Amino acid sequence: MAPAKDSDKNIWEAIAEDNIKLVMSQIEAKQFEATSQDENGYTPIMAAVSYGRTEMLEYLLTSLPDDESRKKAVLMRDVEEDTAYHHFAMSAGDLDSDKIREQILAVLKRFFPEDIVEMRNAEDQSPFDISLEFDEDGRAWFFKAHNMLMPKIEYVEGETDKHGNLVHETIPEGDEEEE
Repeated sequence: MAPAKDSDKNIWEAIAEDNIKLVMSQIEAKQFEATSQDENGYTPIMAAVSYGRTEMLEYLLTSLPDDESRKKAVLMRDVEEDTAYHHFAMSAGDLDSDKIREQILAVLKRFFPEDIVEMRNAEDQSPFDISLEFDEDGRAWFFKAHNMLMPKIEYVEGETDKHGNLVHETIPEGDEEEE
């Protein structure tokens, strides 16, 4: 089977493949918009955040007419009620470097209200709740980037909440078990 030609690819595939030229041509040709949603409500902005595509994120946001439109785009929700910031929290632990994480965060911070970090998705998770699912280095980076102390957590083996999320308990500082 021959690989798909650029003309057969949608904007989400172009973002995944880091093909900025195709993303730009699709936006300029009005085939897609920065706020287009797939069948799951996933937007190109969410994809750029998830894949750590800073240049594409900047381009997508500047393709919108004004700051108000950019703020609305960052606050759009998918079918799980996740915002671009929830997608950042989901993927920040997987991004290649702290530099990429910091660049994405800096772009997002220009366009989201302070309370976005407390916004809840359909599973009643804030971006910080989602970040607790990272490995320890990813969690530490996420909390440090927000000038917060990372809580010590302990997962309750085999238990999930009503949404299927792993149940964890925050351990008060000073109560850690000695090794």
